[in-house]
Amino acid sequence: MARRYIGDATVELFYRDRGDYAGRITVRDSNNKRLTWHFEDLRAPAVGHGAGIAYDSPEAYDRMAESAVSFGSNYTTDNRPDDDPAALEGYPDAETADAIEDATSWVLRDDGSYMVHRTRPRESYQCIDPNCPDAKEMPYHDHPEETGRHK
Repeated sequence: MARRYIGDATVELFYRDRGDYAGRITVRDSNNKRLTWHFEDLRAPAVGHGAGIAYDSPEAYDRMAESAVSFGSNYTTDNRPDDDPAALEGYPDAETADAIEDATSWVLRDDGSYMVHRTRPRESYQCIDPNCPDAKEMPYHDHPEETGRHK
């Protein structure tokens, strides 16, 4: 089992020897209500995670945590297919999808990847660096090129 933190979401993953992952994403909504989406059969890429990266390696768990968040936040209230209920099979309900999106969208990078932490971030600090291109869109964020976070 691996635990990853993406924004305000906690992702727990279990690799199963048949090439897929199961787990859950836990978030809190705007009313501080705890919501959990349990998922099964999150498939690893057919080509694997890259040369020398095992399916149960820390790097693979990072990538699969991102995949879980991406799937979990896909069908939000504003993006649900009304005419095809079968398309929603395996996805969280709208309330949970909205909460996952709210909890993670602020750590979504321009390239579509998420900032993934292997340990719980201690505290988020507001970036006040006047030269930081991310400060306006994501006021609370990491600067990986520095040691730790900055105020």
